This record gives sequence, structure tokens and C-alpha cells, in this order.
Amino acid sequence: LMNVQKSDEATFTCVAKNSAGQAAREFQVNVLVPPRIVGKMVEDMVVVEGESLELECDFDADPIPEIFWVKDTAPLKDAGAYRCTVRNKAGQAEKTFNVRVILKPG
Repeated sequence: LMNVQKSDEATFTCVAKNSAGQAAREFQVNVLVPPRIVGKMVEDMVVVEGESLELECDFDADPIPEIFWVKDTAPLKDAGAYRCTVRNKAGQAEKTFNVRVILKPG
């Protein structure tokens, strides 16, 4: 199979024949899809101090990947560069959020 797509997943049968007879064997083809980030790869976000902010990391992948969140390569804590890494057997993808916290007016 060339240029395999997810739609090519199926059970195939291989049949071998010769003068002595024939043999058949079934096999399943599963197509792995490496993670792909949906939307922008980098987003700049601004949040007012004390307010909440939701970061969304949308992706396509098969099999279902593991998802890791880090901020500036350390545990999460307010302003900074947040990174979402999506990883499965077929590969990985990353998205970065640059978060800036501004002070409340007044």
C-alpha cells in the first residue's frame, strides 16, 4: 500500500496458490496518525490579574495521545510561556501560549 490514509484501515486476505494447493491468511492494517495541532501553533494571551484564563490545545491523533502541560519548563504558575505537547506512537506536536498578566485598573 502506498500513500496510506486512515480510510485504508481494513482486514486484508492474502491468498497463495501453487500446484500443491493454496493457503490464505488474514491480517489487519491499522493506520497510526501522528498528533497535529488544530489552529495556531503559538498564541499570545493577555489576562487581567485575578481573572481566570482557559488555554485550549485542540488536536487530531490516532491512537489517542498523552497530553503534557508545562510552563517555562517548570510547574504551572501564572504569566509565561505555556506549552502543550501531544504525543502518541506515531509522533508528537506542540503548541505554545505566551501568557501575560496585566494589573487590575484602580
